[in-house]
Amino acid sequence: SMLDIDFCGSRVQVHQGFYSSYLLVKESLRSVVINVISKNLTFEQLIFTGHSLGGALTTIASLDINCLFLELNNASKYL
Repeated sequence: SMLDIDFCGSRVQVHQGFYSSYLLVKESLRSVVINVISKNLTFEQLIFTGHSLGGALTTIASLDINCLFLELNNASKYL
């Protein structure tokens, strides 16, 4: 079945099984990205790739990490 999930203020439909699987790695992935940013490591692109279930998870991850970047960018304006 499909879930309506909010990503950066936009509602998207995500398969419940894929989303449940993503939630198992979401905090770990966000921690790695925040760790890279906190070390002032710069990069021009962040590429997500995967096959089958991995492809579904990377699609969800790319939306989530994009929102994380927006949240961090907005928060830095107030620091």
